[in-house]
Amino acid sequence: MRNNGKKNKQDKFKGNRQFMCRICRHPHALRKCRRFLGLNITQRRDIVKKYGYCENCLAHSHSDGACFTKTGCRICHKNHHTLLHAHPRIQARKPLPDTPTTKPSTSKMACDTQAKGTSQSSTSTNETSLTSILKQDAITLLPTIIAKVDTKNGRSIVRCLLDSGARTSCISSKTVDKLNLMTLALDEETICPITLLSIHDENVSIKTVLKMTNRVTISTPSNSISKSIRQKFHNFILADVEFFKPAPIDIIFGVDIYAKILSEGILCRSGLPTAQNTIFGWSIYGLCSK
Repeated sequence: MRNNGKKNKQDKFKGNRQFMCRICRHPHALRKCRRFLGLNITQRRDIVKKYGYCENCLAHSHSDGACFTKTGCRICHKNHHTLLHAHPRIQARKPLPDTPTTKPSTSKMACDTQAKGTSQSSTSTNETSLTSILKQDAITLLPTIIAKVDTKNGRSIVRCLLDSGARTSCISSKTVDKLNLMTLALDEETICPITLLSIHDENVSIKTVLKMTNRVTISTPSNSISKSIRQKFHNFILADVEFFKPAPIDIIFGVDIYAKILSEGILCRSGLPTAQNTIFGWSIYGLCSK
């Protein structure tokens, strides 16, 4: 009896192995794998091909040709999963100086360069940044985006914050009242259906539903950024063209739509804030001097 029980457990384990994530070997779908979500778009696509996942729905039990999922990408509606979407309109523009190419090795090299600088104590810019922090001479830039929104009174501008630590995307109640946006009652919450458009290309947009709250009281950055820092990004197509000016936040993008906004490309340069590409343009964040 004991041997039969042990055999049943082994058979059950073998039956469940096919549902294991092929990257981290834990029992969850690929779309929920933290290691997978931490990769850029090119790396994600490589992983999907390498481990035989379906590009359209990220399932592991069939090929693309046998996929019956009709949803596809929620951004461009093509036959690939939303987590594999790389927006063509932003990326099709001419590559800029200091801007990473679409090859994952470029981003990796940029980040590796910064990592090597950390280990070299004699010449490390990160040590200088740490000294600046201790002297309270550093400013933290949060990743912001400027977007357009249609209202009853015409088109208006809102300032958004990318926050991977927020569970739900939300909008300030002050912004809702100021722009006279439509709201709906859902159980004990008030929600705001909204369409946000890029300031660079109106064909780039995202539809979502935001939770209305009076807790959005963030203003960033705390102080103006020096002109020397700003000039390092003057050739970038910026998601927030005035990222260096202190201003309040109207909308917070949480993890529920975070992946839909990020696009392929990240640039890490020693001694400078990081540039992250999004469907709205490049968002600048990190530590920098006043």
